[in-house]
Amino acid sequence: MRVGNGGALRGPLGFAIYNPAVAEALHLLHDSVIKEGTLGTRVNELAILIATRETNFSSEWNSHEPAAVKAGVDAATIDVVRFNKDASGVPEKDALVIRFGRQLFREK
Repeated sequence: MRVGNGGALRGPLGFAIYNPAVAEALHLLHDSVIKEGTLGTRVNELAILIATRETNFSSEWNSHEPAAVKAGVDAATIDVVRFNKDASGVPEKDALVIRFGRQLFREK
């Protein structure tokens, strides 16, 4: 959740504050993807880091970086995401997630 000009909340979490149905849908989506998804905690945490980096959502990054480390994401992979480096040199599965995430956010 970010605060925009004039202190207005923006983004899906900001919208959810004013709409309980949206809040519930986001909660269910989170549970089904993060907790019950088939990709596993490691890939989920890496994807969250990519999303937070691409949206400059530093408070979310700060809460998920330790979770990513705990889930087994290598420090070199985290640095590729943090510093927007080329994904070559990291494990191929990580590079695939990084490239996909960047393309999703940058090219829609």
